[in-house]
Amino acid sequence: MGNNVTIGHGAIIHGAKIGNNVLIGINSTILDGVQIDDWNIIGAGAVISPNTKIEEGNIVMGIPGKIVRSLDDKDKNFIIKAYQNYLEKIKKKK
Repeated sequence: MGNNVTIGHGAIIHGAKIGNNVLIGINSTILDGVQIDDWNIIGAGAVISPNTKIEEGNIVMGIPGKIVRSLDDKDKNFIIKAYQNYLEKIKKKK
C-alpha cells in the first residue's frame, strides 16, 4: 500500500499492490495480483480482475474494470482532498 491512498467504505483489496495517490471507490473489489500504479482512481463498485496492471494516471470503472479516461488536474486535486479530509478527521479525534 502506497502513501496517500483513500479506500472507500466496503472496498475489498486482496493480494494487490497499490501505488501512491490512489483513490479506491466505495464497494470496489481489487483481486489477487493486481498492480495499481500511482495517481489512479478506481470507481465505486468496480471489480479489477486478477493480475491486471493499471498504469499511472487513469480512471477505471465497471465490471470488469476498464480505463475510461486519463486523470486531469481536477481529478488529482480530488485525490489529494480525499486523503487530506481523512487526515484532518484523525487529527480532530486526538
